[in-house]
Amino acid sequence: MGIGTFRDALTAKSRPLIGAHRGASSIFTENSLEAFRAAIMLGADFLELDVRLSRDGIPVVIHDPTIDRITESSGLVADLTAAELAGQDISPLADILELGREKTFFNIELKPDTCPQALVREVLLQIRSRQLERQVLISSFDHDLLPLVKVEQLATLTGLLYERPLPDAVGYAKFFRADALHPYFRLLTRSLVLQAHASNLFIIPWTVDRALIWRYLVQLGVDGIITNQLASAVNFMKTT
Repeated sequence: MGIGTFRDALTAKSRPLIGAHRGASSIFTENSLEAFRAAIMLGADFLELDVRLSRDGIPVVIHDPTIDRITESSGLVADLTAAELAGQDISPLADILELGREKTFFNIELKPDTCPQALVREVLLQIRSRQLERQVLISSFDHDLLPLVKVEQLATLTGLLYERPLPDAVGYAKFFRADALHPYFRLLTRSLVLQAHASNLFIIPWTVDRALIWRYLVQLGVDGIITNQLASAVNFMKTT
């Protein structure tokens, strides 16, 4: 029967859904297969991951434009093939989608380098080939990518990432055909949550690692919370 759709899970929630920021990143290397496997076992409602294109046009899961910080090697992701990146334990998106298929939802953040349209096309191809269109939310700080997703794949949710105040966040999200606002958590107000929900937008703030703030966000009525402290957040929600 499957796990349903991401939209339905967000709509029917009794508490905010918990997203594992780059997997269980406090235990394993961020965005690694091990981190995502652990996140599923720990009870994450969705996996948050970053995707770029390798030199040969394969979507790979890594946050930075270089491999320097998370490996003992160096170089630009865009200059390395998917096979070379796999040798550094950087997985293709396909592996993560297969890992979580029928088990969890995915929040894929697009990190465009040289060809944003190609990144959108290749990521959507990976999603569509596994019939995961309704199991995924695609977000980006590059807001121009969000309408491109909708043109190709209307059923897939999109989220507008931002870290600075927007004068009219709801109107801005609507302009870019987003389904969700993904603000830095310090930008949240009760008024923003109410306005977003009145316009059928979900609110999923990032990145929140303290119980005091989790409690505040539950009171505000947010729809999801992205965190590095996955196990603690899951346990917190069980007792809230």
